[in-house]
Amino acid sequence: MVSLDSLSLSDDLKRRVRAWAKVNDEKFEEGTWREGAEWTPELKAEHRRWAEQGRGLFEEIKAELGPAYDIRHIAEQTKRKRWLGRG
Repeated sequence: MVSLDSLSLSDDLKRRVRAWAKVNDEKFEEGTWREGAEWTPELKAEHRRWAEQGRGLFEEIKAELGPAYDIRHIAEQTKRKRWLGRG
C-alpha cells in the first residue's frame, strides 16, 4: 500500500478519498459495521451506498493515475476469491 500523498492525484480527489475512509473508520469505531452487528435493511443500504461510492473513487483514481499504475479494488478481488472458492 502507498501513501495517498505520494500519488499524483488532484487535491479534490484526495480530500474525497480521505472523507470516504473516515466514514469507514467511524462506523467500525462505533461498532456499526463490525461483524456480529445487527445489519438492518437500512444499515445494509447505507453500507451499499458507501461501497458504491468507494468503487466510484477507485475508478477516478485509476483514471487520474493512468495506465502506468496497476490498481486493484480489494473488495472485487475478495468477491472473486470467494466465488472461486479461494477465501
